[in-house]
Amino acid sequence: MQPMKRKTTTGQLKLSFTPPTIPVVITDQELAVNYLRSIWDTDLLTIQEQVYVVFLNSAHEVICWRCLHPGGTRECTMDMKLVFSLACGCLASAVLIAHNHPSGKLFPSINDIQVTENLKQAGEMMDIVLIDHLILTNQGSYSVLFEKRLSE
Repeated sequence: MQPMKRKTTTGQLKLSFTPPTIPVVITDQELAVNYLRSIWDTDLLTIQEQVYVVFLNSAHEVICWRCLHPGGTRECTMDMKLVFSLACGCLASAVLIAHNHPSGKLFPSINDIQVTENLKQAGEMMDIVLIDHLILTNQGSYSVLFEKRLSE
């Protein structure tokens, strides 16, 4: 009697999204913050850290967005592999990263700055521009790009 052959299968990743009917264009920090506030789960802004990623085409029109990580009360994970796999999946030319500080403090941590540098460098290798990393609170927003925290 011959051993039974096992049929092996591999998983298939399927991505789908519906482009917005009216394009949203992100051309400056104010538009970025307004857009993020329109999609953010504001009930959690002062309770739980979250990371959002907005994926844009070469004209900086929003393709889609995702709440990447709902974190804890003091921190959350910024998974670069996930950011760029999703960016490649929707053929994004640029990404906008944002997270909130439930404490209300706008200034970035050393880790926030390092993660931003890492995202920028990884994006450059893939021809995906990091247009900004924003920190949101109920009191305001902080743009790492505007504050010149990113290397030129």
